[in-house]
Amino acid sequence: MILDFEPLVEQLLQDKTLRARLLLVDMLGYGDSDKGVGEARFSISQQANVVQAVFNVKRTHLVVHDFAVSVAQELLSKQPKGRLPIPIHKVFWLNGSVFTDLYRPTELQQRLMADMTGWLTARSLTQSAFEQVVGGVFSREHPPPRQWLTDIHQALQHRGGAQIHHKLVRFIKDRHRYKHIWQGALELAMRFDSSRMMFFWGAQT
Repeated sequence: MILDFEPLVEQLLQDKTLRARLLLVDMLGYGDSDKGVGEARFSISQQANVVQAVFNVKRTHLVVHDFAVSVAQELLSKQPKGRLPIPIHKVFWLNGSVFTDLYRPTELQQRLMADMTGWLTARSLTQSAFEQVVGGVFSREHPPPRQWLTDIHQALQHRGGAQIHHKLVRFIKDRHRYKHIWQGALELAMRFDSSRMMFFWGAQT
């Protein structure tokens, strides 16, 4: 998240009118965060519980992108059940797969999800292969900077990250398992006050 939102954070920090505390979460298993031990599942529910534990605020706005979209959906589903003590005032959804049925995992993600060989794919993922896959999700008009791709790859490898890539993609299975709950929570939030849910999708960004 820090790398994804770095330009945005720099602008927010320069905004003298901002009256809020910025909390950037390095999700469990990503970047500089703990990589877990043993049979850590890295489930969306687990990620949401970690985020909830470090909130320590009275209310919040969420800005979520990619994988964090599913974490936000899990948090949102807790509100009607009274299991989220912190009201989510607004959610800004950036280029994420809100609707599971429309999501298409990449070839690499499919290989990582393979029960018998996913771990082998994770450990053999080279930087050039990573750059090809990640670069492929950008438009030709706006290719990612080479250094940015290098930074992302290094962050994923940090502190033994290469050993758990196949575990991190399990969130895709969670999306299918909980899609009715998550989409129902989103639809409920939209009916209550659609202005609280803001969607940004850059087809050419």
